[in-house]
Amino acid sequence: MSSNSNLVESKVTTKSDQVVALKTKAAIQPKAVQGETGTWGTVDWTYDNSTDTYTFGGGIAGTSGAPWPQSSNLIFTDKVTLPTDCSNLFFGIQSIKGETCLDTSQITNMYSMFRTAKVTNLDLSYFDTSKVTNMNCMFDSCNSLTNLDLSNFDTSEVTDMSNMLKNLIGLRKLFWDKYGFYQLMQISPIL
Repeated sequence: MSSNSNLVESKVTTKSDQVVALKTKAAIQPKAVQGETGTWGTVDWTYDNSTDTYTFGGGIAGTSGAPWPQSSNLIFTDKVTLPTDCSNLFFGIQSIKGETCLDTSQITNMYSMFRTAKVTNLDLSYFDTSKVTNMNCMFDSCNSLTNLDLSNFDTSEVTDMSNMLKNLIGLRKLFWDKYGFYQLMQISPIL
């Protein structure tokens, strides 16, 4: 017996401007078709099949049903306000550009946010993490990640950082202020 509790409905506009309602599982999204456009919350997006790239304008992101599947490339071109729960949001992505456009000031949950992502460099020094309480497994198994900048992370509200940096076999440079790293070591094992 199947459950529809994980289904998310979203609207997709095809090249011919025909609106199609899709119901897909929130955690596993199908690849879009070349030339498709859509809206995630109030954020308009387009998809380029030749590069497997989703490009996003500005707005307020939806609280569920992000349009990209794992192994996609993401480009943010304008300010996108992310929801409070960003668990698994960038799970398994291939690349991300325009991270400085992401407004993270409302996020409380970053559980597995970048888990298994294939990115090589992440500069998240501009992320506002002042409300975040959960960073469990945030970068777990990002095996291609070589440089990670968390230099301005505010971890004063974080209660769970377990396995945050687990299985980062390629990591060569980690930038983090002394207070954040000290707190991480006091709260829980990170590796």
